Amino acid sequence: MSGTMGSVASVLTSGGVGAVVSGVVIAVITAVSKRGSERATAAKSIAEAEQTDAGAAEILTGIAAKMTADIRQENQSLRVELRELKGAVDDLTHAVETAIPLLEQAGHVDAVSEIRTAREHVRRVL
Repeated sequence: MSGTMGSVASVLTSGGVGAVVSGVVIAVITAVSKRGSERATAAKSIAEAEQTDAGAAEILTGIAAKMTADIRQENQSLRVELRELKGAVDDLTHAVETAIPLLEQAGHVDAVSEIRTAREHVRRVL
């Protein structure tokens, strides 16, 4: 048995220790380099995701700007139409008010009452 222990001791002290140490060093280098490549891959993935996010943000910003411009233009058009409608209602109201005395003289009291109620409603709305 002592011969076997002596052989193991001699292998370890000669080339065996170098082989074991070399194996450990190679394992450490492999692990470190693998970790480095994993980090590089992760960093690349993060950079690509950030680039994709930036592109998406740019697209969404463009869409939002277009929608805002369209809404502003539509709002402006509606304001113009509303001003014109108010003017037309004012003209109609004036014409109806000039007809009220004629309707009263003709005895259309119920019609005059309905016209006055409608006129007041229009004035409240506008």
